[in-house]
Amino acid sequence: MKEVQNSYATKLGGDPSVSDMNEWAKTVPSNSVITKFSIREIFDLLTKHRFPNDSQIQNKSKLIEKLLKKYIQQPLYCYNNCTSTLHGTCESSGYFQFGICKCKNSWTGIDCSIYNSSTKPVVVYGSVLSGTLCGFDRSYIRKNCDGYRPWNGCPQGWISRLWVGADFTVCYKAVTSKNSSSIAGTLCGLYNFGGKEFVDILCNYTSDAKCPDYSRSGYSPVYSLSYVNGFLQSSNGFCMKSISSYPDLPGTLCGIQWAQTTDGPACDGYNPGLSHCPSGYAVQSWMLEPAKHFHLCAKL
Repeated sequence: MKEVQNSYATKLGGDPSVSDMNEWAKTVPSNSVITKFSIREIFDLLTKHRFPNDSQIQNKSKLIEKLLKKYIQQPLYCYNNCTSTLHGTCESSGYFQFGICKCKNSWTGIDCSIYNSSTKPVVVYGSVLSGTLCGFDRSYIRKNCDGYRPWNGCPQGWISRLWVGADFTVCYKAVTSKNSSSIAGTLCGLYNFGGKEFVDILCNYTSDAKCPDYSRSGYSPVYSLSYVNGFLQSSNGFCMKSISSYPDLPGTLCGIQWAQTTDGPACDGYNPGLSHCPSGYAVQSWMLEPAKHFHLCAKL
């Protein structure tokens, strides 16, 4: 401590007559004194008076001040930006500019990237838009729309649409209905890996082509695997509503048209083929061949 030139100590509270510091500390609870103190900014230390041999001390002080203000004004930082606004939001932790991810239902983890299948998704009844898709009829997968095979016809209020070149027939809703849920057979999510086709649309944000738990969602998985010489060539599937009274989940499909055309049913008047979808829906692509794509609207 040879660098210390002067040292001062003052006793506040307790019994000032006690000379031993440890003994005095024991008397403080019986005679406490509120003290106030402040911390001066570091820039008050970076002066010519304190650093007479540093000709750049003022510039250094201004640079540090500028960087500090930039740090204070920058937005909150959360790990991986909470993955997506669909997974969670970044909220202040109260410590500097570091935030904490507040995960939405069905997501957990430090960055809300882990799907929690034990959490029941929050869903509410809304509008079933015209163009909502139901049933799935191809040569290797045939699923009905409320008991109707799309190739042969559709339930009342639904219309059949066939694409010969795509080996695909589906039912779609004719008129939008409010405050309701769609019928059994409604499509949610769609995926195809391997072969010449590719599509990856999630149902209720579930990853790895999985469907939400049936007991909580009322949706069932539909799969089709293609093998050649004992080797898996392609995997196809989607989620299909089995219980009509359950609300429609994010990933519900609406409207399907060839890309850059209006050939096919629109979604509530919006043409996905022209990359247009109604509010609350996003355009998704289904590639059948490198130069042959469907565009669909998927519920957010």
